[in-house]
Amino acid sequence: MKFAELVRNSDTPLYRQLANLLEREIRSGTLPSGSKLPSEKSLMQGFGVSRHVVRLALAEVAKAGLIDQQHGSGSFVNPQKVARSVAAMTGFTENGLQLTHLGKGVVQVSEEVARRLRLPSGSSALRLERVGLIEHRPTALIEILLPLEVFPDLLEGGFSDESLPRAAMQHHGIQATRSENFIDATIASEREAEILGTKAGALLLVLEGIAYDQKDRPVEYSRSVHRNDRLKFYFEIFSGRPL
Repeated sequence: MKFAELVRNSDTPLYRQLANLLEREIRSGTLPSGSKLPSEKSLMQGFGVSRHVVRLALAEVAKAGLIDQQHGSGSFVNPQKVARSVAAMTGFTENGLQLTHLGKGVVQVSEEVARRLRLPSGSSALRLERVGLIEHRPTALIEILLPLEVFPDLLEGGFSDESLPRAAMQHHGIQATRSENFIDATIASEREAEILGTKAGALLLVLEGIAYDQKDRPVEYSRSVHRNDRLKFYFEIFSGRPL
């Protein structure tokens, strides 16, 4: 990267000026994904600032999710966030990600999920667990629950993991016509962090969805946790009048 002169008599602190410059270099692609930033010593010499200023600037850029600071190795540019529509990421058995399958099994759903799926307490569901990838990097851990009350022959139907749950819905003549979607945030558990390649306690985005069929019956529950440094969500709003 090219070093530039910072404005010494500016109202903007030196560390913020340096952080702004680094952020521009990253967002413009001058510092591409995966590249290593100059060392603290190089930044100090190149911009004529103290180590304290450099460290404050790097902390700001890391806070913005643009770099990963690795102790003893330096700072590396994170991949740019990929934008995905919330509508494509929840419900209707679609998620817009490349998927790998972790496993499946029958579980007893929690009281909360039973309530939201309008099931009796203690009901069972087939649980599917998948990892969503972007550019072959783990980005989301996805859980899907299909109630056995709605799909009684899931285990004997010969459905492949890849075809579920779409094939099961088609087999039963079910069409998912709408979904309710909820956005929340959580911190990564040890297991989630290991699967997603992040740190335990890291901030994750949570999407929950309930899909309804043509009779307005809940037929699928989904919950996915996403690395917020690799993915961002957007909404589209349509109106018959100017917004």
